[in-house]
Amino acid sequence: MEVKFIQRLITKYKEKRKAKGINKIIKRYRFIHIMFNDKFCKPFVDFLNRNFDAKEHLVLCKRWFDEFPFPQGENVIEIKMFRYLNFKRVEKVFFHSLFDHESIKYLYKHKDILKEKAYWQIWGGDLYNAPRDEKNDFVRENFRGYITDVDGDRTVLEKRYATRKNKKFYHATYTFPVTLDMIDKAKNSLKKRNATIIQINNSCDDSTLEMLDILSKFRDENIIIKTILSYAKLEFKEQIIDKGNAIFGDKFEFIETILSPQEYAKYVSENDVLVYNQNRQQGLGNSFLALAFGTKLYIRSEISTYDYLISNGNKVFDSTKIAQMGFAEFIAIDKETKQNNIQNSSKFFSDEYAKNLFEKVFNDSLEYWQNRAKKHGKHSVYNMAHPLNELESVDKYQEQIYSNVLKKHLDDNGGGQKLVALDFGCGPGRFEPMLSKIAHKVYATDPISTLIELAPKIDNVEYLLLGENEKIALPSDSVDLVFVSLALGGIVDKSQLKMAIDELKRVAKQNALFFIVENTAKQDNQKYWHYKSAEDYASLFKPIELKLETTYEDINEEISIMVGR
Repeated sequence: MEVKFIQRLITKYKEKRKAKGINKIIKRYRFIHIMFNDKFCKPFVDFLNRNFDAKEHLVLCKRWFDEFPFPQGENVIEIKMFRYLNFKRVEKVFFHSLFDHESIKYLYKHKDILKEKAYWQIWGGDLYNAPRDEKNDFVRENFRGYITDVDGDRTVLEKRYATRKNKKFYHATYTFPVTLDMIDKAKNSLKKRNATIIQINNSCDDSTLEMLDILSKFRDENIIIKTILSYAKLEFKEQIIDKGNAIFGDKFEFIETILSPQEYAKYVSENDVLVYNQNRQQGLGNSFLALAFGTKLYIRSEISTYDYLISNGNKVFDSTKIAQMGFAEFIAIDKETKQNNIQNSSKFFSDEYAKNLFEKVFNDSLEYWQNRAKKHGKHSVYNMAHPLNELESVDKYQEQIYSNVLKKHLDDNGGGQKLVALDFGCGPGRFEPMLSKIAHKVYATDPISTLIELAPKIDNVEYLLLGENEKIALPSDSVDLVFVSLALGGIVDKSQLKMAIDELKRVAKQNALFFIVENTAKQDNQKYWHYKSAEDYASLFKPIELKLETTYEDINEEISIMVGR
């Protein structure tokens, strides 16, 4: 007993000593990625280091599998455990799945990290088959953010768990190990077999047994049934082999080895039909790969992947209907559907597609402004070069310029008694005193509650927290004046900027006045602020005829006032 106790003490000492060295390294990075060497992880780390600054991302990886390659790079550290690691100085910690029980233990113990810095990259099984107990539920409910590859996972998560109100959701998907070049080579080298090739599932799963029974009615057709038995629920492997051989004889094929990406592309390229029978979301990359080859794809219609693929313009088929189909209907797919699926799926295999998704995860501009507001309060919405004692004079200067332009463009019928104004990106309500004198009713909206709480309380001003996807809680055609001051430059994502401008157009009445003030300095874009010209904004607001009215300077930067109806 005494020897074992001493050995445990020595092991603990070594672990703490190693953790001390890693903690020194951790402090240099913005982002930490915790993972194990599953088949997806090395391709993801390669993608990460190709497309983002490796000096910002540290990968801490456990070695679980001999059959899968281990991530490589100067920013990769192999670890055995992370219970002594300190993440308090980093921006975000990404947990790539929650299959590792140490993740649950660590996050339950370090609840501040969980709620303020931790993000869960959901893989599927770690959500759908998660243990239900106090620790597991608490951790899954309290992440700062969640990353899913299909929107349906969010629905499942919110249905099963009481997630926090201020949670963040992101859509981002791993790059698949198979590349477009591999797909093209597989197509060019394809030698069609003299049979209809039908693949069941993409891993060893008990649902394969059911599908073998369903497809047994086609045993006399000229077919080959194949499946992959190299990983996942290997306890069902022998049952699957026995049943497949019993029903289909030499028409049944299976593989028990891990294929390289090139080999896997060639393997999938042979398929005429791929049937997923699993009762949970999985195989998104495999689904896109099948579609890229023009394969007829079946998925259970109640699974989130089914809706996701259809919402992205693909045509897929319901595997729960196969039992009622004849063979001709089962294998039939028209050329137009094939070509459409091939075209829609190709983007999934490009770095650019995945990069745009993960850019929003790593550099979320809204999160940046939320943190800036918490740190600097009202000062956060000004050029930080202004000292605190100048803020009041800056407000008065800008208010004077704005009010002169507004009075020029607002006619007698539009002002005072009947005018309804919207201040989009109101921040701490800097211009609400001015707008409240011009308009009968002012709706001031901002996505950051911290700033709205600092805004002045005025009888005819109502503050609204901006909803998800820039949604404004106002009916269409309800606003006479759309007022925006130095807010759009902070929306750096092009799709979100378009959504915001579309919302402004939606709530504006037919002849509403658009009053847009933005920084048009000729400078390089910053991570959380993008510069555009007056011409750029005019183009974005079409068919509103937005024209440059005047400019002024703020700390040597050009600020443009644009007006239009």
